[in-house]
Amino acid sequence: MDAGPARQLFIAISKNFITPGIGEGHLSPHSIDNKYNLVVQTTAQNVRALLVKMLKLLDKEFG
Repeated sequence: MDAGPARQLFIAISKNFITPGIGEGHLSPHSIDNKYNLVVQTTAQNVRALLVKMLKLLDKEFG
């Protein structure tokens, strides 16, 4: 992804999705960009664990 398309995606997400508990419920595109670039370690670990589970399922099914 280059900066242009990612920025457009973040703007679309911020306009179309809400997050409870933050005032109007909308995240700013800048906030989404920060979260995209600065991944929280626990989030990265959770995503990795899910990807590993998916790969194990694929290996079991097609391996």
